[in-house]
Amino acid sequence: MNDNNKEEQARSRRLFLVDGVMASSEANTFMGNLLTAFALALGSSDRQIGFLTTARNLAGSVQLITNHLLQRLGSKKRLFYWTFSISRTVRVIISFLPIIPLVFISQNPVWWLIGLMFIVSSGDAITMVLKKTWMSELTPPEIRGRYFGLRNLLSGFSGMAIGYIGGLYIDYSKSSGWEVFGFQSIFLFSTLIGYSTLFIISRILDASKKPERQGLKDLIKSFQQPFKDRPFLIWMIYDVCYSFAVGFAGPFFTVYLLKELKLPLATVAIYTAIGEISSIALSRYWGYLADKYGNLTILTISCIGKSIFPALWIFTTGSNTILAILWLGFVHSVRGFNSAENIATLNMTL
Repeated sequence: MNDNNKEEQARSRRLFLVDGVMASSEANTFMGNLLTAFALALGSSDRQIGFLTTARNLAGSVQLITNHLLQRLGSKKRLFYWTFSISRTVRVIISFLPIIPLVFISQNPVWWLIGLMFIVSSGDAITMVLKKTWMSELTPPEIRGRYFGLRNLLSGFSGMAIGYIGGLYIDYSKSSGWEVFGFQSIFLFSTLIGYSTLFIISRILDASKKPERQGLKDLIKSFQQPFKDRPFLIWMIYDVCYSFAVGFAGPFFTVYLLKELKLPLATVAIYTAIGEISSIALSRYWGYLADKYGNLTILTISCIGKSIFPALWIFTTGSNTILAILWLGFVHSVRGFNSAENIATLNMTL
């Protein structure tokens, strides 16, 4: 590899750091606490919150056709532009959901939210695969742990800050009587951030070779091939069990804080920020340990740490006592194991 190519790859890695900051800012002004609060504002039931999470998880299956789409379009950039643009356009439609039913339909808009979020999450699933493989091509194996640790660090701080500001904004709009407009404006702002990342992506090196065209038989065979790989089967079993555990309880932590403990969205954002700070503080440490001791060791530690997280919620209360506040802060700090799991799984799948 010549010096010019090395410098181009280094520049592209720096641009992916910027992309990480913008992607995190976009996610924290649309997904997570804000999306759950938006669904509740539309009159969502607990059952519909569960369906919303299910739709987003099912969208992950679209990743299976990523390679086929890549063969059709011939480049990561082109496929990224298409899927990313469609996903962000649908987000604009979601922003106007509160008023669309008044004009065209009489049904509960939450069901429309669930369907549209499936489309959004499908696009996000494909772009996530593209980014992972893209970054792996630009990052030497010996520095991946530290690089992804740094990327998580920067994106975590930006997401934490903008998530808190978003929570304050929604709380203010709710108290002022224009909560719906608050969600619409912040979602449109999020979409604007998303579209601006296309400029960053356009400047990143795409040196991957164009994949060979495959027929239907080759496509089916490519789906079957991984199941003949024993390490992949073990990984798949772990991922299914982990996803089931997260999907079973994960969506309702925010619902519990907002509906049962009746906390303001900004306060929920503070607790989320505590988890982010904990994850950020340990991010580079986990990256270093992953490079030194291996990803499987770090993944095992993260699974042990994260397994106690749901049990800790049993002891949470809506009391304003110092002990109750400190306990909620401690519970969220356990999310420091998230960065270990993210770094280890990312390295192991590359």
